[in-house]
Amino acid sequence: MLKFLVITIVFKVIIIANVALPYNIDNDSFNQKRIKRVVGGAPGKIEDFPFLVSISVQVPRTVIRLHLCGGSIITQNAVLTAAHCTNYSKKIIQTFKVRAGSSYWARDGILVNVEKIIQHYHFDSLTYENDIAILILSSILPFSKYISPISLATQLRPSGTYGSVMGWGLKNERGISPSQIFNIVDIPLIDLKQCQNIYYTSNLEKGVICAGYLSGGKDACNMDSGGPLIENGELIGIISLGVGCARPNRPGVYTDIVYKHFSQRNLQKINVSIMQQ
Repeated sequence: MLKFLVITIVFKVIIIANVALPYNIDNDSFNQKRIKRVVGGAPGKIEDFPFLVSISVQVPRTVIRLHLCGGSIITQNAVLTAAHCTNYSKKIIQTFKVRAGSSYWARDGILVNVEKIIQHYHFDSLTYENDIAILILSSILPFSKYISPISLATQLRPSGTYGSVMGWGLKNERGISPSQIFNIVDIPLIDLKQCQNIYYTSNLEKGVICAGYLSGGKDACNMDSGGPLIENGELIGIISLGVGCARPNRPGVYTDIVYKHFSQRNLQKINVSIMQQ
């Protein structure tokens, strides 16, 4: 219900085809979830990250589309994203489209309809546990140097490893509209126990990755949700939640691809559906 109310408000506050998001930057509670974007990064080029896609929705009774979340191509007709990005009414989900092959969320590349959504069967919309979903596209993506899949990691990365996070989200938590071109930033992985101590919570269990600088300054932020955390050419995490954007001692939380076997278990089914098209 809360997510639906948020997106309803978003649809009513449009600024030159972009959106002003409701964002309580004074609430420092870990239980206050955030849709994340890249802060402290630099513009990227899609040919360097051809698996990256923008997921957008249509504003009711208009032709205007709004960037909602990021995602990663894993097969010719499947995109991996965060489950909370798909936790909307059927009417809103029916307007979902994926833009692939472009550094921009609103132009270039190709725009493809979403045919089906497979959420993790144990996704919890309150705690964001198992925050992972697969979008099945209505047509095959034409692979090229601008559009291609990313491999899923099969081995855990140790704390201290640097990963790259990217997306079209806000460049700071006071921003009001998504970046036209995606940004990318490198951040270190943080030990899970250390992350639990930082947030004074045991709710962070196995299945998530904490990443970011304890000094702040670089992070994902609003509208980066669902986008990739990569290392050495492999997808290791999905942007999930956090408190604020790039705040000191507030690292981001990512769904752990290695721990969650959901994507691997569904790949065979997806590949069968590709062959049938």
